[in-house]
Amino acid sequence: MGFTVKVRIETGVPFTEILRVEEEDVSGMAIDPHGVSNIQEMFPGSVSEKVLRKAKKPVPVIKG
Repeated sequence: MGFTVKVRIETGVPFTEILRVEEEDVSGMAIDPHGVSNIQEMFPGSVSEKVLRKAKKPVPVIKG
């Protein structure tokens, strides 16, 4: 389909490390909405919500 996909595993603060990918001039990022537990996803401030609010590139949320 014309996409080049790169999978990475990083350590650190998840929100910060995910947004750091934008510095690499990517076209977009995809993120899974689930964190460490499903309970976290019910509360504002989850990693996926922070990424969606702060990202400058498209970030589709793909439930995996």
